[in-house]
Amino acid sequence: VWLCALALFVPVSEAVMTHLQMGNTYMSHVILCFVTFGLFLRLCDREQIQHRGRYIVYVVLFAAICVVLGISGIRYLLDVLVPLVITAGIFVIRSGGFQVFRKEATKEHFVGLLKTEQGTYLFVSFAGLVCGGIGYLINALYISKQYQFQTYDTTNFIAVHEGVFWDRVQNALGELLQMFGYIENKAFLSLRGFITILAFVMIATLGFTWVKSMRYSLVQSTELVEPMEQNHRRFTVLFAGVSFVVHVFVFVFTTSTMVDRYFIPIVIFFLLALAIYMEWEQLVFDRVVVCLILGGSLALAGVKTYYSFVSNDKNADRYEMAEYLVEEGYTFGYASYWNSNIMTEVSDGALEMANLWSLESLGDFKWSSKMSSYEPKEGKIFLIAETGEFEALKEYGMPEKQKIIFENESYCVLHFDSQAEFLAYREAP
Repeated sequence: VWLCALALFVPVSEAVMTHLQMGNTYMSHVILCFVTFGLFLRLCDREQIQHRGRYIVYVVLFAAICVVLGISGIRYLLDVLVPLVITAGIFVIRSGGFQVFRKEATKEHFVGLLKTEQGTYLFVSFAGLVCGGIGYLINALYISKQYQFQTYDTTNFIAVHEGVFWDRVQNALGELLQMFGYIENKAFLSLRGFITILAFVMIATLGFTWVKSMRYSLVQSTELVEPMEQNHRRFTVLFAGVSFVVHVFVFVFTTSTMVDRYFIPIVIFFLLALAIYMEWEQLVFDRVVVCLILGGSLALAGVKTYYSFVSNDKNADRYEMAEYLVEEGYTFGYASYWNSNIMTEVSDGALEMANLWSLESLGDFKWSSKMSSYEPKEGKIFLIAETGEFEALKEYGMPEKQKIIFENESYCVLHFDSQAEFLAYREAP
């Protein structure tokens, strides 16, 4: 397990490097997912009930963390809590106790079903989902008034005709590949082309180990007597697959946001399945080959990503721009999402930014933002446009009417005497 966990620290792609290692924005997600899953397995272990004081502590921690997951938004419910309930439900359906209940649906048989190991999985997972629902209610009633999160009350099912379905499938596959280091629009016979091939190799290897682990799990489930730890291993392998299916379903069949980093909290559980495969696989040759393929691919992709970051400061132009704006007394401005967030970071909070959906529409993009950034502001403001976004501003006539106060190879910055002057462009027909 510890050896497989080292993969979390390998920058296999720019998405992983940016969000999991360097930025650490997703490391907290990974920790919370693992802690929640570990506490769930602890609570389902009947031996823990004998230690009453310790068990109570686990119950309180699990309930509190599930509430926190719900407060954080819908994403954790899809990452952990909903897949836990589905996986536990599958375990119950496959159990002998459920078959007895099907033949004679009585209260006694239902209570007996809940007292089985599979019933414990279902009860604890459902309790966790209820706590997560309480947290999400807090989010909806209070937290979302201060910050904007992705919610699913405005997310619709897609039209499954006119090519929309296949576009969503294509995008889901593309984001998964990019999370593993796929580099688009690069020569096949090049270093970047080779790294792209490794993305396919890593996905195939993890898929192979998961399928083999599921196969071993099904074979072992026919044994009459099994320790609880074996059930935990089978549950873990199945959970990884269920979580992946749940996310792909949401990505493909709804209009929800789909980006490569959303796959990170899912893929981490395939590392647990990999560890279980290494434990169950009896053929030494197969274990060695899997280690060499996956370890070599991770190492090569990690070295390439690391070299790309250390040899090229991707924020050099932003530092120059932020320094100029602070020196000139600017404190508030607009930009597209990533430029907005990074400018606040590189200016050490001196520049408050409001996100825009795009420079074509100039509409607010309030996701994961402080709502106060969208309140009325006093004084002069600025608008940041990348070189590729500059053409969109010509549709509004901004370059001719507004003063360009800063320009380099990547960005230009436009000055506005007031926020009202900028908003007038947005409201213009």
